[in-house]
Amino acid sequence: MRKLPVSGDILFAIRIHVDPLARLEQHPEAAGIASSLVAQLMALGAAELDYKGLTLERDRLVERLGEIAGALKPKGPE
Repeated sequence: MRKLPVSGDILFAIRIHVDPLARLEQHPEAAGIASSLVAQLMALGAAELDYKGLTLERDRLVERLGEIAGALKPKGPE
């Protein structure tokens, strides 16, 4: 946060980082982090999912995070 010198207004900024799930897989606590993210995603209501742009992708993301958490086996040829 910064106070602008002339107007006295406050400037507030947020830095967002976007990392691929492959990066999460390399983290030593990937399973726990993925499990936590699944719980958070499943707790979101319809309005929250829409606001975050996850309405169409939540289930696919939850499935992939479940694979990282070890809760699901990766889909592949059988």
